[in-house]
Amino acid sequence: MTHVLRARRLLTEEGWLDDHQLRIADGVIAAIEPIPVGVTERDAELLCPAYIDTHVHGGAGVDVMDDAPDVLDKLAMHKAREGVGSWLPTTVTAPLNTIHAALKRIAQRCQRGGPGAQVLGSYLEGPYFTPQNKGAHPPELFRELEIAELDQLIAVSQHTLRVVALAPEKEGALQAIRHLKQQNVRVMLGHSAATWQQTRAAFDAGADGLVHCYNGMTG
Repeated sequence: MTHVLRARRLLTEEGWLDDHQLRIADGVIAAIEPIPVGVTERDAELLCPAYIDTHVHGGAGVDVMDDAPDVLDKLAMHKAREGVGSWLPTTVTAPLNTIHAALKRIAQRCQRGGPGAQVLGSYLEGPYFTPQNKGAHPPELFRELEIAELDQLIAVSQHTLRVVALAPEKEGALQAIRHLKQQNVRVMLGHSAATWQQTRAAFDAGADGLVHCYNGMTG
């Protein structure tokens, strides 16, 4: 089956194109081409690839941590309406059993699919932070980094855990970063009071980036 989407402006990897159309065959883009002369109808003002939102705690009146069967479906539909094609539901610091339950729900939704934006896996934000730049995370629930506990989180997520955010100044952080990278889990540094040297060591160990830089941490 073939259909066409026409736009006044269409974004490609080479930049914006005016008055172009997508020709789609069996769900795959077959051609990007100028709209034929004389065709005045447009399906959209702007047409661009869907976004990937890698850090989503909630929206549309629901939260990723809510223990309800339709939460992730509601969020997936909400993200799709925002132009997001895929996303990572993101947890917050909570009791470990609550985090486990959230990871299980995300894994199930990731594997079965559903309406709206595609769930790519989970993002674990907390409980491996330090109090100085805690943001909204309750410090009384912060935990120490232990390899066995990280492995349990990965197992509970059925290996759909994609990202872990942690504070690199915590004891055992460098070992944890190396281990997570070996398990194909990305590591972000955040809610941290680390020094330049501690941060540099974390990147040398394999950390991938920063989260809440300059709003949840000092510069």
